[in-house]
Amino acid sequence: MFKGRFKGFIPSIIWTIIIIILSVIPSQTLNEFSWSDMWNVDKLGHLVFYGTHTFLLLFAMRQSLYPEGGQKGWIIAPFLTILLGFCMELTQYCFFADRHFDSLDLIANIIGSIVGLIIFKIMKLRRHD
Repeated sequence: MFKGRFKGFIPSIIWTIIIIILSVIPSQTLNEFSWSDMWNVDKLGHLVFYGTHTFLLLFAMRQSLYPEGGQKGWIIAPFLTILLGFCMELTQYCFFADRHFDSLDLIANIIGSIVGLIIFKIMKLRRHD
């Protein structure tokens, strides 16, 4: 029962692991861009990754925890995604010499999470669930 109820979370768990790995890779291993290109690519990456994370969490919650469409998921999924982003920025600051806490990354994470929520709601409305 436990396995079946929560198997919908497997994609979001895998996505979380990908975010963690990308967040702790030493910055020297990332592709070399000019500073302005890196800023744009980096922030867009944060938007996409954290937006996708929120979307996957909402999808899993809808399938497993709140199939009747409870509103708790609308708050819990973005909160968990934003918390993950904050924890990853804090981890970079505390434990990795070549990484640092970047408030603009955190803002991009938050915006991405909101975008993921909006996209999920739009898709839900189109399906008339």
